[in-house]
Amino acid sequence: MAASIQTKATPVFIFDTATHRYLSASGKPLSQAELRGFIDKAVTSARAEARAIAEAFLEHGNSAELITSLKDLIRNENLAMSMIANGGRDQMTASLYGKSGAIIKDQYFYADRLGREIDNGDLTNFGEGFLNRVSSYANQGLLTYEGFTRDGMIEAGMSEAQNISGSENGCDECDELSDAGWIDASEMPAPGERICQQNCRCNVEYR
Repeated sequence: MAASIQTKATPVFIFDTATHRYLSASGKPLSQAELRGFIDKAVTSARAEARAIAEAFLEHGNSAELITSLKDLIRNENLAMSMIANGGRDQMTASLYGKSGAIIKDQYFYADRLGREIDNGDLTNFGEGFLNRVSSYANQGLLTYEGFTRDGMIEAGMSEAQNISGSENGCDECDELSDAGWIDASEMPAPGERICQQNCRCNVEYR
């Protein structure tokens, strides 16, 4: 069974639900590295949007608007990433929506904490550090995509995973994973969960 998908992050691809892989129009499977390129562009776009939200707050000083806009971004980004990882909206089950909802709820906690810090006067430095902090809320999108992808691959019967380094200057954890070769897929930490966090440029192949 296959489903088509087109989002702002991806051109039109076909998703093969049996193998949990995207196929090009010619039927060629896309590598995880190719898909990661689209995901990175989407996360970069979300970070820019989050920064714009923070800049609007600095101009107008409305903390309620800041948090509402930030939560909208968190919800939209993580829902989109979960859908991309699972083949599109039509492939989303109640269980998958529940997992997405739990991720979004966790991120709302951090957004609400930011709002409280502002309203209580605990946060007084609104320079570049503040802009970077707000932008960082978009980093969860990568983790959401990679986590759902790993779970979907395992459910599709792929029990092994191999880390493919995306940089010559990877962190020690990524280097060790690459050197390990094929390992149990359930033991593979997703890019973004590692020491290098959102700076990770690795991708993971499954079999």
